[in-house]
Amino acid sequence: MSPQTLVRGRRLLAGTTAAALSAGVLALTPTTAQAADDVVAPTLQWKISDQFAAHFTPNPAFSPFTTLEAADGATIDPTTKVTTFGGGVGTFDSGNGATSVAYEGSITGSFITGTTAPGTLQYSLTIADPTVTVNAAGEGKITADVAWNVPTATTTTGSTDDVTVVEFDATASDWSTDGSVASLTETPDFLGVLQPGSAEALDLGLPAGRPTDGGSFHPDFLRALDSGLRAHFFLSGSASGDPRKPASPFTATAPRPRVTVDSRAGATVKVSGTGFTCLTNTGDAGIYVGVAPSGELPDVSSPTGTANFVGVAAKFCFPPTPSISGPAGTWDATLNLDLDQVTPGTSYSVYTWRAHTHSTTSQDTETPLGVLKEKAVAPAVTVKSLSTKYGKGGTVGVTSPTAGSVTVAGLGTKTVAARGTASFAISKRHAVGTKSYRVTFAPSDTAVTAPAATAVTVKVAKTAASKGRVKVTRKPTSKKKGLAVVSVKGASGAAAPTGKVKIKLTQGKRSKYVTANLSAGKRTVKLPKLAKGTWVVRVAYYGNANYTKRGYVKAGSLKVAK
Repeated sequence: MSPQTLVRGRRLLAGTTAAALSAGVLALTPTTAQAADDVVAPTLQWKISDQFAAHFTPNPAFSPFTTLEAADGATIDPTTKVTTFGGGVGTFDSGNGATSVAYEGSITGSFITGTTAPGTLQYSLTIADPTVTVNAAGEGKITADVAWNVPTATTTTGSTDDVTVVEFDATASDWSTDGSVASLTETPDFLGVLQPGSAEALDLGLPAGRPTDGGSFHPDFLRALDSGLRAHFFLSGSASGDPRKPASPFTATAPRPRVTVDSRAGATVKVSGTGFTCLTNTGDAGIYVGVAPSGELPDVSSPTGTANFVGVAAKFCFPPTPSISGPAGTWDATLNLDLDQVTPGTSYSVYTWRAHTHSTTSQDTETPLGVLKEKAVAPAVTVKSLSTKYGKGGTVGVTSPTAGSVTVAGLGTKTVAARGTASFAISKRHAVGTKSYRVTFAPSDTAVTAPAATAVTVKVAKTAASKGRVKVTRKPTSKKKGLAVVSVKGASGAAAPTGKVKIKLTQGKRSKYVTANLSAGKRTVKLPKLAKGTWVVRVAYYGNANYTKRGYVKAGSLKVAK
């Protein structure tokens, strides 16, 4: 393998290897970007607190025009008052739980008094564009942009960006995964957050002994509010309000690492990724991206594991221009495949894994590419069709230049050697007409694929039955009818004739007829009363689906005594 430039710019990373490149032609056509159908946009669902939701709910008695409104991409459940902030962008590392996801949207509570529209705004509070952050030590927080409006205050409005609203603890094991996202449900810290009587509490203007039991949102959040709004977010000693003030549980989802195949043509595959991180454990350096057979990531426990791939690129995080960048953890790469190493007919995937020693599976992904090189096609078989008559049967033949198994649908499967012929028997009872049988060939050599199916034709014509025979079992008289058995013999081993027969009895210019339908080649019939003398007996057969018709032929004579 030869060294490759693996980061932007002109810096060559010593010791990095990749699969050799090839100028061969990849057996597939350019494709559009492949995007997973089940990708779900990350969200943050949070009620803030029961106090926040209840206080900004209209009260018909004195504040019917109070509102709690979501905007800018956020929505609010009218029943639970839980706000869903959407459009999450960021990263989650399942190896250490480190997370940073920014969400969109805002929730604004406006407390409006008076029962006559539009009422009087007393104050409003907006929490917007929250971000959930967790470090590798499990220390988490929710930050947001905070704005307020108090028309009666000396300073009527205020806003602060990136305020720490609450803190919480969460480890990697607290997250669950579902499809394209990881999910965390936690209850933020509240009791013990702000010590009563502490310098920080006094600086915020809290009364002595408050907050009770240290129950409070983060001090930075209180500091960002007008002093008249702070009591909604710490335990102030209110018997009715305090039970509702603790921070509500939240559920945050974060994007899992995902790869998209942007294009593939010739020996070049262009891919991009999102949701990746630079480091999970000490010594990590970003990720590798490689192409290998689908189903399982090859051994990549050391950098030499790149030899198991037919194309490799690296996305390292060395300054000043890390290859994994931005809050969404994005990158793009061009993979030049060594076509000589591609196994024909095998499906391949794009894999990602943590560089250099695969210290964690947090960056593992597999994205299907499909078959990169089609197998050679085995030579076509030749067929020998059959033209015969009903009741004769025969064989059809299939000859193959290479060893394998031949299947003629409905007739069976046979193994043939190279340049061998497989014969398939056609029954004497094969239906009259022309029928095509599908012929497939499975080569013994797994390095080649089967040729296209073909067909062998069997054409069966009707055959002639024997002359009709009449055996009189009871002679007729001029007074009584007689009995006879009329028969027509078919081909040996085939179905006996069926269908219409006609017996003609002639004496001079007089003729009488008896008509019957054969069953299994014969039928017992009644002969009419006949005048004294000799009668000539003739039989005509009208044929059926398998046998041709035959006109009258003499079958003997019948002498009537009286």
